[in-house]
Amino acid sequence: MRLDVYDIMGRRVITLADEYLNAGLKKVVWDGHDRFGHEGASGMYLYRIQIEDFSLTKKMILLK
Repeated sequence: MRLDVYDIMGRRVITLADEYLNAGLKKVVWDGHDRFGHEGASGMYLYRIQIEDFSLTKKMILLK
C-alpha cells in the first residue's frame, strides 16, 4: 500500500505510507508538513492511495 499527498499542481508533498499492510481498518494522520519538514500552506491537496493494481485519488483540505 502506498499513500501520497500532492499539492494542487500535482507535485508530491509527502509519502505517508509505503509498506505491506494486512487487511483491515488503518488510520494515517498527516500533520501538514512536507517530506523536508516544512509546514504546508492551508488549502486544497490531493491524496492518492495505491494497492496493487487499484488506485484512488481524492481531494482534501488542510486548515490551520
